[in-house]
Amino acid sequence: MLRDGLENPMSKLLLIDDEADVQYSFRRIFDSPEVELSTASSGEEGLALIPKLKPDLVLMDEPTTHLDIGSIDALIAALQQFEGTLIFISHDVHFIRAMAKTVLHWDRIVESSSDV
Repeated sequence: MLRDGLENPMSKLLLIDDEADVQYSFRRIFDSPEVELSTASSGEEGLALIPKLKPDLVLMDEPTTHLDIGSIDALIAALQQFEGTLIFISHDVHFIRAMAKTVLHWDRIVESSSDV
């Protein structure tokens, strides 16, 4: 399913999130011989892994949390060199404006299927 739009026979995904339960969930979702999932617990660690792993897709949750303005600008500059797909969750308007080509905005969180 994931590899349909990718040129490589194996999809390489990098998840950057500091929560172990999120990393565990993604490992269960992408448990497939066709997907190589790597995880990093911080933006700095993830950025160091991108050139080494050459992922097709990078998923980031609040990548600018705990970063100062200079570090955020360095993160933006580094990610703008990334040629794969980047999906991120952020409340940082500066980061969103610099990085996003498409924005999906939810104004309501559905907590269970009965809320739909």
